Amino acid sequence: MPPSEARPEIVALLCDANFQHFRETGSWSHRDGRSLTQEERTLIFQATRADLEELKIQHSR
Repeated sequence: MPPSEARPEIVALLCDANFQHFRETGSWSHRDGRSLTQEERTLIFQATRADLEELKIQHSR
């Protein structure tokens, strides 16, 4: 099976997410404080190994 490619929209979302769980909202948020939407949370849970590896590369830059 060929390696899958990272999906830019998911990598960008992962880079912008603050994964500290907030009790007030019961959710995660963007780095600027906006809550993640249900659609964004769904995308995050669909992240593949390729997406997470690209996230690691992005953060190491």
